Amino acid sequence: MKIKMTHRQIRELLDLSESSGDPECYDDMVLVFVEDDTAHSGPGLYCQFQEVPEEGYMFLAATDEEEASAEAIFQRKVASGDAQEM
Repeated sequence: MKIKMTHRQIRELLDLSESSGDPECYDDMVLVFVEDDTAHSGPGLYCQFQEVPEEGYMFLAATDEEEASAEAIFQRKVASGDAQEM
């Protein structure tokens, strides 16, 4: 399976992987997967740390417009009770 990513999405992954600031965490596996419209922010690419799935997963927006759309979807799902803010 091939996954196409923009530079923005790759940068988000890099920022996420360095978010703890702990160099020992740089070897942690990050999973990237494709979700449909049932995901919390709608269809698209998501990622999560393999070691701590309980922290949830993050939407990887390809553009500013996609990020705004995903946020609107998420807020509608929170308002309806279909999603939960963490």
